[in-house]
Amino acid sequence: MKAELKTVLKEVIKELLLEILLEQEVEKTVVVDENARNNSGQAVKKKGTSSKYKGVSFNKQRGKFQAHLKYKGDLEYLGTGTEEECALMYDKKCAELRGANAETNKSMGLI
Repeated sequence: MKAELKTVLKEVIKELLLEILLEQEVEKTVVVDENARNNSGQAVKKKGTSSKYKGVSFNKQRGKFQAHLKYKGDLEYLGTGTEEECALMYDKKCAELRGANAETNKSMGLI
């Protein structure tokens, strides 16, 4: 009877460990998906940011929205204005640097 109980317990423990390992794999997959990039290597608009537009953030010290673009490892400051003006600044500079296939706010349907 004890031998049967040990065998059953071993099987249950194996199943639980397998479930835990599978959950960890799913969590790793989710992290990779959250850091997704499109085909051209450009970052996708993140959720939970201060602006609904890509390349636009709110500067708390100045109390204004500012536009910025990261290109070839450098963060380029584009200027300040309303949220929509900054989105258009970003789109213009992005199209200028990355060409017609650039991932802009307009191409993503945000404007």
